[in-house]
Amino acid sequence: MESDHSQPPPPPLGIPWKVCRATSLLFLGRQWGAVCTALILAVLAHELPISGFGRFTFYLAVFAFFDGFVDFGTGTVTLQRGTSNEEHFLAALGAARRVRAVTASCAGLFLGTCVLHWAEGGAAWIALAGFYPLTRVFEASALCFQRSIAHGVPVLVRSLSATLRLVSICGLALGGVHSVPLLLLVHASWIAAANLVLHRLARRHLPRIGDSTIPLDTPRLATLTLLRTAFPLALAGMFQQAYFYVDNLFVRSLLGLEELGLYNAAARIFSWLVLVAAYATSAALPWLVRRHEAGGLRAATARLGLCLSGIGVLAVAPLWLHDETILVSVFGNAYAGSATSLRWLLGAAICVFAGSGFLTAIIAAGKNWTAAMIALAALIVNVIGNLLWIPHMGIEGAAAATFASECTVCITSILILQRHV
Repeated sequence: MESDHSQPPPPPLGIPWKVCRATSLLFLGRQWGAVCTALILAVLAHELPISGFGRFTFYLAVFAFFDGFVDFGTGTVTLQRGTSNEEHFLAALGAARRVRAVTASCAGLFLGTCVLHWAEGGAAWIALAGFYPLTRVFEASALCFQRSIAHGVPVLVRSLSATLRLVSICGLALGGVHSVPLLLLVHASWIAAANLVLHRLARRHLPRIGDSTIPLDTPRLATLTLLRTAFPLALAGMFQQAYFYVDNLFVRSLLGLEELGLYNAAARIFSWLVLVAAYATSAALPWLVRRHEAGGLRAATARLGLCLSGIGVLAVAPLWLHDETILVSVFGNAYAGSATSLRWLLGAAICVFAGSGFLTAIIAAGKNWTAAMIALAALIVNVIGNLLWIPHMGIEGAAAATFASECTVCITSILILQRHV
């Protein structure tokens, strides 16, 4: 009888209030960030030529891809390994910092080399902005907030950064500064500042464990162990970012910067819409890990997926009915032609809401290679779709390719979770 009482009770099957509260907080904070980004893009859409707007959004996509590459799966693996053990968390956190230092340096050098080689206008400013991911090395400390499902401080810091980014970029653009490279540098600088502030605030919340409890060779072993675990997640993250943003490369190379500007107006609304699903699954990951350990992952994921699907339908419906009106209201009359692309992307958003919880559950179960293969399949579908459809359908083809790739993720994640996890 004593042994029964010595076992900790399993986590609750229902979605914990802590997860719901964290999701709501992340949603509100990220929505404010999205509002700031939307206002920035709305101002730039009116102040810059469509080609300049396309160029600005192109590099935003590049930076977003770099963020995923620099993370290299370290954030998720640190939470996987350290959710229930402080020593494991600290060892994984140190390893995550070392991995991010390497990946961030590679990303910055790669972008700098490319823009200088292509003689891109304002290459020096763009190259400098490309090194902002180095601050992700320090920002890893903020994983302690996610580990505790306590997101108040990160949300506050990122919301303040978004506000300052809005004021700075819009002030410059309205004041007559239309240099896209300079505006990109301002954008990157405020993100870097937020990362450094988060590190400073997170330090006091990190677990305190004496060095004597950790073997001397732990840093090296922890890095190798984390890399072995994180590599498939890194691939999954890069594949996921690639199929999300690779259409920028195809549209720019096949149709030009003006068509890219039109396409990215619709793509930005899609990105804003799926934030709820992204942050809900991010907040739920530690809970899903615990549910997996307790043997109740499928039931918990089904509840999460049903909840997110309902939210997705409610969010998409009004946008579907007023797609062109929304585009014109935010970006101006010149962007009304993006409405058909937006309809395809709204369909893709429904797939994201329906499937993101299942993909996160596969990661929570430790099936990292499976997650990577799902993302690779989606990337292949997206690339083939772009190659086949853009020449005949224009920017609508790129949106249709995104829809096809998100359908692939949704369907395969659900089938794999039900059959193999």
